[in-house]
Amino acid sequence: MSLEEQIDSAWERRAELNAAEIASLKPALEAVLDSLESGERRVAEPDGQGGWRLHQWLKKAVLLYFRANGNRVMDAAPAPYFDKVPLRFEGFDETRFRELGARAVPGAVVRRGVHKIAVYRDEAGALHEMSARCTHLGCAVRWNVQDASRISSNSPS
Repeated sequence: MSLEEQIDSAWERRAELNAAEIASLKPALEAVLDSLESGERRVAEPDGQGGWRLHQWLKKAVLLYFRANGNRVMDAAPAPYFDKVPLRFEGFDETRFRELGARAVPGAVVRRGVHKIAVYRDEAGALHEMSARCTHLGCAVRWNVQDASRISSNSPS
């Protein structure tokens, strides 16, 4: 059975899954998160015709991950987190950040399974989190601090 078939089957039976079935599903869910985190797969991607294609089975896998995992305390500064999804950069050192080509600035909190993400805090202090992919060109974006608009970029800066 393919990974997609496993996820779809589990999703159809999600209300009836017992502890043993959930435990046996975890490797498939971890494989999905690994593929999302590496950028190999995307829940939504441009369809080549100006729109977007949604891979429902990947969305279902993320939702099943929440069901299959309980909240746990995750050490972080200035305060710990209590969540079901491990932090993306848990255990990272300088070498791993450099290999990934990522920057993590103060206050950055990224869950496991995220490949590229853009975060912006507006003047009122509200945090906005979204895909770092431009919906028009598919390139990575970064925020322009001067006018809070997005600027297309292919660099990790």
